Amino acid sequence: MNYEQANAIWESATPYVPSISIDQHSTVAATCLVLALSLLGFSTTSISSPIVRTASALISPLFFGFGALYLLLAAGVYV
Repeated sequence: MNYEQANAIWESATPYVPSISIDQHSTVAATCLVLALSLLGFSTTSISSPIVRTASALISPLFFGFGALYLLLAAGVYV
């Protein structure tokens, strides 16, 4: 494949459109981090049952991870 063929394929491709727009990255980051911290606080209380504490302790790191990722994306660090 030469340059002209590769360039024709490149030009005919559709541009990438993210499912979450760049303007909403900070909102998604703040929401995920607040959910992560609230679930983490909920998992450390002794009021709830062990099953609820275990479930919230397993879900909280997922929200924290996505929140940290979107916080980096909102700051312009594209990973």
